[in-house]
Amino acid sequence: MQYGLSWFLQNRRTLDTIASVFVIALVPISQVRAKSHVLDDLSMEESRWIVFDADFNALEQAVIYANAQEGERIALDLAGRFAA
Repeated sequence: MQYGLSWFLQNRRTLDTIASVFVIALVPISQVRAKSHVLDDLSMEESRWIVFDADFNALEQAVIYANAQEGERIALDLAGRFAA
């Protein structure tokens, strides 16, 4: 997880975008599965990001790619779609 996140969040613009739009939380898989089926039938060999609404409904998820440019693209896209 540290490897993937360090590359995904490497760019300052990515960090600033995520910090300004989202609440960041590391949540155990058991707690996610207790509230949502978003991870059912998915491989957990790689870390994933999940966007939840205020009621803990999963809106979107994907694997965290260890790539700074891809992290920035994903962060900007998600911020554009989910910013209140």
